Amino acid sequence: MRTILSAVFLLGLTAAALADATENVGTRYRGTVEKRDGDLLTLRLHSGESLTLRMNDTTRLLTATPANIRDIKPESYLSAISTPECGSARRAETVTIYAPDLRGWFAGSRPWDTVASAVLTGGWIADLSDADPRRVVLSYEGGTTTLALPPDATATQITRGEKALLTGGAAVTAFVAPDEAGKPVAEIIAVGRRGATPNL
Repeated sequence: MRTILSAVFLLGLTAAALADATENVGTRYRGTVEKRDGDLLTLRLHSGESLTLRMNDTTRLLTATPANIRDIKPESYLSAISTPECGSARRAETVTIYAPDLRGWFAGSRPWDTVASAVLTGGWIADLSDADPRRVVLSYEGGTTTLALPPDATATQITRGEKALLTGGAAVTAFVAPDEAGKPVAEIIAVGRRGATPNL
């Protein structure tokens, strides 16, 4: 997946409008849908600016709906945005549970920009406790991460989505890369439903 922004793509966008670039997932933008005109999607970013993206045949659409920490099962695959707790353990702030056909997304651990010292970790469950707070060990190529899952952590379920869900006001996280002309093309778009905001 392309992750390097061309100079043309950067032109005209302020630093506040740019989410940080993370290897393998493109450049992240968060906001709400202003409008969709065919394959053109205009977002109102959290910075207040507007950004128009083009969707193409390879754009992957996801839907985020509300979930619960208790929905996590031993066979689940999930990602979590976490902050340091104590020792090597971390505390999950948000959790995303993936549909079976999406297992493997965001596997591994990488810095994330939602809060200070945040890390996004995706993996398969190697161990899961029912204590309060629940604790989970996520396993991925190259390591494991232990997470505390407090009851108040925001949880969502991710499934495949469709363009029809990109309606005005919907919360969106878009992963974007420039095309050969330097124009922004959406590689992944996660849209919230039933009041959910994608935890990405």
